Amino acid sequence: MTRSTPMTDHPPEDPPEGDTLVGLPPLMGVPEVARLLGISENTLWKMLRRGACPIPHFKMGRLVKFRSADVGRFLRGEAET
Repeated sequence: MTRSTPMTDHPPEDPPEGDTLVGLPPLMGVPEVARLLGISENTLWKMLRRGACPIPHFKMGRLVKFRSADVGRFLRGEAET
């Protein structure tokens, strides 16, 4: 069963030092995350709409944002705490 994180209207607290992906901004949008995951933007949007995205995310107005630290943890296969 896939656990999805609900979208909220405010960003989560700052990640601990050294927990971000080197060379990436602290927040990323759908195009950047889709590229890192090796999937199309359309596929990621579908996952978000179904609540099937395994990476925590939040909304900023109409935009969906991901913390680079959360994306990094997902790419490394680390579980959410």
